[in-house]
Amino acid sequence: MGKTVTCSKLRREKIGVEMQTSGWQLGAVIMLTTVLSTTADNISVAEWTTTAPGQSDHPRASIYWGRWTADITFYGFTMVGVLSVVCNGLNMWVFNRQQTMSPHVYMIALAMCNFIAGICIIGNTMMVNKQLLRQHQWLREMTTRAHLPCYYVRYTLDNAATYLLNALSLDRLLAIRHPMHRVLWCTSRRAMICSVLLLLLCVGINSHMLVRLHVVLVPDDLCDLPVISYTEIGQDRNINKITMYMRLILQQGIPLTMMVITNSWTIYEITKSIKFRKQNSDQGGQQGVQCLGMTLGVTIVFVITQIPATSYSLSVVINGTSVATSEAQGVAIVLSEIVRWCKTFVNFFVYLIIDKKFRRDLSRICKPGSCQKGPETTTTNEIRLNQC
Repeated sequence: MGKTVTCSKLRREKIGVEMQTSGWQLGAVIMLTTVLSTTADNISVAEWTTTAPGQSDHPRASIYWGRWTADITFYGFTMVGVLSVVCNGLNMWVFNRQQTMSPHVYMIALAMCNFIAGICIIGNTMMVNKQLLRQHQWLREMTTRAHLPCYYVRYTLDNAATYLLNALSLDRLLAIRHPMHRVLWCTSRRAMICSVLLLLLCVGINSHMLVRLHVVLVPDDLCDLPVISYTEIGQDRNINKITMYMRLILQQGIPLTMMVITNSWTIYEITKSIKFRKQNSDQGGQQGVQCLGMTLGVTIVFVITQIPATSYSLSVVINGTSVATSEAQGVAIVLSEIVRWCKTFVNFFVYLIIDKKFRRDLSRICKPGSCQKGPETTTTNEIRLNQC
């Protein structure tokens, strides 16, 4: 059970909390100032900072938290979580019925991470809703025990999905740059081992959350509400600063840089290969690279969805502070974070648009017998980006 925080008829209580929007502050623990009025049912204004209690003279961020912001946050993240569960469930269903190759291993692992992350998003969204916590005792009890583990699993799998996408991009680059060694290097066994190692790496990287955070009970009008707060270690400003920069580098800087480099290199190799075959049109065509188009599409969408949140994070790090004094600015920040988490389900739509085989297999699963298997048509002088 959580530790109770006592207070006597306070209108405001500052508590350290890492909520679902912690991506705005690069995963650093956020200070939330809530209005604990005996009459008000909703939070009117909230300040978000990355400083510990007693050290909040210069907050890193102050975000206006009105009814619109709260509603958009609740319904937006709920929708993202539901779509993540549904879309990635379909992804796993389709890929499990296809021939297992190295890109499919990465895509199945990616879908599994996003599927579980979607469940955690729904859970976190329910467990930070003040009205639901007031109405249901079972939810308060579950939040006390599961809130922090749910966040830990969610962000660990989010990091793992990012690294898996990097591994998939690198796998396809090796396949197109070294086609003669593709059978030896890009095997399903190597992909499985790499996926497990990346997951274990992310488990270690995010282990600081279990040391810096814990659940406390904050007195409310009707009951004690469980929230995530700092531990004694988590109140150390130097540790928080190290954690902030570590997560900026490991979760945004390095992955996005690698994705841009590997996929730019891949596109260059494709262009060079097409140009070479045009000059030697009498020669036979090169065998298509499996799932290359899907990989490029997923990576491009991933980078685009990360631009708003990454830009905000860099602004906070460079300027040292960020203030949203109006509800419009608060809503904009909330929307940027929702867009960032859309990466958990957009893969399904990329596969659906780009890959004909994925559409055909999905149609067979959803409507058995409605789709006859037809012969695949291929050409000899083009790279088949969508072949799986």
